[in-house]
Amino acid sequence: MNKTVKLCSIGILGLFSGLAIADKPSVIVQLANETAKLSLTSQTEWVQEIYRIEGGFQFDNDKNYALDASVLYKNKGLADPNLDIGFKGKLAYINMDKPSGNTFGALLGVQGAYWLPTRMPSALVAEYLFGPKILTTGDGDSMSEINIRYQMQLMTNLSGYVGYRQFKIKMENGPDIDFDDGAHIGIELSF
Repeated sequence: MNKTVKLCSIGILGLFSGLAIADKPSVIVQLANETAKLSLTSQTEWVQEIYRIEGGFQFDNDKNYALDASVLYKNKGLADPNLDIGFKGKLAYINMDKPSGNTFGALLGVQGAYWLPTRMPSALVAEYLFGPKILTTGDGDSMSEINIRYQMQLMTNLSGYVGYRQFKIKMENGPDIDFDDGAHIGIELSF
C-alpha cells in the first residue's frame, strides 16, 4: 500500500514539473459538506485548443483520501462558438479507512462547456468519466465520476464555481462507495 502511495505521489510531482513553463499554472480549492480537495493545474491554450494537466488530493470526514492526476484536451468552438468539447483521462488512487480497502484505476471520459452570453464570462460545465473493470485494480471493481457545475470568471486570474460531483467506486465485495456525492463550491487562482 505505501509503495502505491509513493508511486502515485511521484507521478503527480512529475506531471507538475511542467508548471514552470506552462502558460497558466493555477491552484484549485474545492469544498463540500464532507470532503475537501486541493489541486494544482498546468494549462496551455492555443487558438482553438486547450491542454490541461491536473493533480489533486482529496479527503473526507472518514479518513478516506484520493490522489488523482488527469489530462484534458478540449477544442473551443468546434460545433458552436460557445461550446467547448474535450476528452479527459484520469489516474486515481483511493485509500478507504471505512470500509478498509484501496483502489487504483484509470478513468476515461468527456467534458463539455457551454459559455453563456453574460457580461462576466460564465459557463455551464458537464463531465463524465468511467473506469471499467479492466482498468481498475485493488478492492474496487470499477469507478465513475460525474461533475456538473456553473463557473464564472470573477477577475482576470480568479474564477469560482458551484456544482454537483459524484465519485463512485463499485466494490468487488460489498456495497458501492460514494467517495464524493453532493454539492460543492470552489475557486481557481491562476498565476
